[in-house]
Amino acid sequence: MPPVIRSVAAALRRPDPQPARARVQAGDGRWLIVHAAHATGADGGVALVVEPARALGVADVLAAAYGFTAREREVVGLVLRGEPNRVIARRWASASTR
Repeated sequence: MPPVIRSVAAALRRPDPQPARARVQAGDGRWLIVHAAHATGADGGVALVVEPARALGVADVLAAAYGFTAREREVVGLVLRGEPNRVIARRWASASTR
């Protein structure tokens, strides 16, 4: 079993278990999100979901890896949300004059 799955499942054994999740990069470069939660039922099992990560889901990891400032991360978020350049530029200019 991959370490990320063991890690997410282990998070459910904490004294205050809550649904757990982790981001992991697959061998082919794609990013995945691994979710785990207690399954309902008498057996006490764990439900595990592995799904492709959306761009916003990994943008903060990549921005931190490249040393982006908080302002640069904000601009990346606006771009990934599909904001027009004009709106992004206006927000950048208004933040710069504060």
